[in-house]
Formats: sequence, structure tokens, C-alpha cells
Amino acid sequence: MKKSYVFVLICLFLVLSACSVSTTDYSDVTEQTKKDENEIEFKPLAINNKEELAAQIEQAVNGFSEEFYFSGAVYVGVGESDIFTKGVGFADYEELIENTIATKFLIGTSTTEFTAAAILMLEEEGYLYLDDPITEFFPEQTHWEEITIQHLLSMSSGIVNYMQEPYFSQIPEWVYTTTDEGKDLDVIMGIFENEELTFAPGEEFGYSFSNYILLGRIIEQVTGMPYHEYIQENIFNPLEMTNSGIGYNWINEYDKAIGHSMIGEGYADEMELYNTGGVDASAGIYSTVIDLSKWYKAMNTNEILLKEAVQKMLSTHTYIENSVPNATQYNYGLGTFLDERNVVVNVGEMLGYTNLVHFEPETGVLIIILGNHQRIHNTNNTLKDILVDVVYGRE
Repeated sequence: MKKSYVFVLICLFLVLSACSVSTTDYSDVTEQTKKDENEIEFKPLAINNKEELAAQIEQAVNGFSEEFYFSGAVYVGVGESDIFTKGVGFADYEELIENTIATKFLIGTSTTEFTAAAILMLEEEGYLYLDDPITEFFPEQTHWEEITIQHLLSMSSGIVNYMQEPYFSQIPEWVYTTTDEGKDLDVIMGIFENEELTFAPGEEFGYSFSNYILLGRIIEQVTGMPYHEYIQENIFNPLEMTNSGIGYNWINEYDKAIGHSMIGEGYADEMELYNTGGVDASAGIYSTVIDLSKWYKAMNTNEILLKEAVQKMLSTHTYIENSVPNATQYNYGLGTFLDERNVVVNVGEMLGYTNLVHFEPETGVLIIILGNHQRIHNTNNTLKDILVDVVYGRE
């Protein structure tokens, strides 16, 4: 049981090698004004016929699904316009329960966007600053004295990734089935907190779940609230993301898709269900395509974060050295992967679930693909490319 969890969870994102780092200086940001005065101006695409565009997208999704057995839900929007939403395949192949636009999926490490936003909200309110050393919150860890909150956010701290060996095998199996929030995180932190850094803070990129476990703990210290309650009260509730939450009790959650390792020609191999409290602020959130669309729209209307905070989040902070010739260059902002144009490009898989987000802040183009077919993880990029071409009217 534990081995299957290891395999799918540590492969949530593309394998990324060591890198050089550049940190953006925001010391000259002017005093923030009211959120409704900081709206980003959209540059929406010319959509001559919304219904025709939706029909073209549906044709593309249906064709892709027939060829690759895609199972999940798809959303396409531009600015404030919802162009297309559809559930495809089955949430439960054994019971023949269909996926809908309200079906819940684990979103894996896309969770980090919400954690990063929470930290930025607390900075807006003056409770902390990104250049604060994290020893202000973990004073006993003197070997972390050079690490700042921004290093955690930008995956440049050098703290070991507890989801990799030799650390992962030290985690008790009950961590992945417990609903006792907090107790599991104490165990996890005990495994990595005294380890030596893998590189000097700020000098390299190193994706580490440990960074965001610590950020979740900082949120809890500053607010006096459990991480999931803070996210619920300050992000999910204001945006009416009524089908989103932390999967402490994912096994018993209703209206969820069941993750599958393989789907095809009448065959579907279910993955074992786990609760996700053990990954908490690093990968514990579940959501729907509709709820996630509300989240990305809010970035462009500044309902949750001020314009300056959104710009911090969606600007490159860590440059990632690309060792694959002719491959797309990905960089890291705060809680999110970005391409060379600072377009959000989050791709992940977890426990039989896949997720892909393509979000262009300047144009408002948003594509969300959530799936419950793990084997299609890399192929989802193909569907995204097809949908981008359809939206832009390219052949």
C-alpha cells in the first residue's frame, strides 16, 4: 500500500534539475490601495461566436477522449467568460458514476498556489514579510538561519524533500490514513527538520514538499488557526468554492472521482484511496474545475490578493536550468510553475489523479484539466495544446 503511494506522489511534477536563481526585489512597491482599484486590465481574445468556439472545443475534447481514454473534467474560459465545461468518462467505473463539472479531484501540488496566496495575504496585513528568516518561527533550527520565507515559497531553500528517500521510508503508514490533523505533520517534520541543507539558500532550485509543510505551519502560528480553516475562511468561502477542501477524510468524501492507474477498452484499474492530511499545505487540496476557475478569475480581479501580490506570485523568482534540448523552459514563481512568458503551467499527478492548468494572466485564457486516469498524465499536455490552438483560432 505504501509503495504505491510513494510512486505516484513523488512524481507530481516534471523532474527538474539544479538551477541558477534570481530573486525579484519588491522593496520599492508602493503603498497598496483598495483591491477594487487594482484590477488588471484584460486583453481578451476576439471571440466572434462563443457557441461555435464551444462546439469546436467539445469536438476536440471528444476526439481526444476517444483516442486516449481521457476521464475527468475540462474547463475553458477567457476573461470572465466561461466558454466550455464538461465531465468526461466515469468518476467510478465500477458503479458507472459519470464525471461531471462538479466532480471533486485531488489537485496535488497545485495546492501550493493556495498556500503561497495565504502567505501573501498575511504579508499584506503586516503579519509577516517574505524576507523574514524562518528561524523566527522555528527558533530551535539554527541551521535554517539563512533561509527566508521567500526561499520556501520559491523552492530555493535547500531543505531536503521528505518525499524522497531516505526520508520517505521513515514515515509511518498511518500518516496516510489518519484524520487527526496536525499529529501527522509533527511526525513528518521530525524526519526532515534536522537534516543538512542540500545547497545554500537562494543558490539553486530544489522542489521540496518540506518547504510548503513549513509554510503551512507558519500560517498556523501567525493566525492561530489550522491551515485548512484559514484557507477555507479566507479563500474558499469568499470565492464560493463550495466543493473544495483539504482531503483529511478523502476516503469518505462524497461526489469524488476515484483515481485509476489505467483506463481503456472497458478496463479500469482503481488506485487505493488515501486521506491527504499527511501532505497538507504541500499537496492536500481537492477541488473541481468550476471552483478552480473561480480561483484564477480572482487573480485578475484582485478579489483575494492585491495587484502587487498577484504580480509577486506570478513573476519568476527561481530560474530552472533545463537539461532537455528544445524543451519548454519552466521557471518558478511563488507556489507555481511558469513558462518563459510567465504563463502558469502547472502539471501534476497524484494517487491516480492528474491535473493541468494553463493560465495566461494578460489575456485571461484559462484551461483546466482534472482527471482520474493516471496513465494519461503526460498526454494531458497534448490536449492542452490542442485547446490553446482552438481558442486562438490556429489550425
